Amino acid sequence: MFTLDSQIEMARKPTMSMDDTQKLQQFFVATLLFALFFWCWALKNTIEKDFDLGVVSFATVVVSSGYMLCIIMGNGWNSTTPSKLCKTLTICSHVFVAVNYFLGTCIAFGVLSRFGFGFYCLIFTFLWLGSAYFCNKLMNSVDANAAFGETLPVSIPPVS
Repeated sequence: MFTLDSQIEMARKPTMSMDDTQKLQQFFVATLLFALFFWCWALKNTIEKDFDLGVVSFATVVVSSGYMLCIIMGNGWNSTTPSKLCKTLTICSHVFVAVNYFLGTCIAFGVLSRFGFGFYCLIFTFLWLGSAYFCNKLMNSVDANAAFGETLPVSIPPVS
């Protein structure tokens, strides 16, 4: 027999790895597409103007997101878990983009006095740091749930 306390405890469990794996897959698809768009923009800037570090930083996100998608979609997260180094490099690719935007912020405010561009860079610095944090949180969630063998959604039994 289930009591209210046991039902509350079951409801507090984290979402299961199948759900988290789907979230992680959606995250990497969105990140890959977003980074690919901005990589094209950086390439355009490099061709038409000066070198844009976004050509390198966004490429790292495209490659790391693509690789993680291959692992998730090709084998499933539980059958081939990426190494700690792979996960770290994935997070570092997001931080690299944030650092690139922060450099843009410093140059825009300090050298060029282009405040609109500076605020754009500042906002995207925090967005990419948030993306790195969220990516890390999702990967850790999938790992933690997989370690407990939880692969099905949580169901709360009815009160009797």
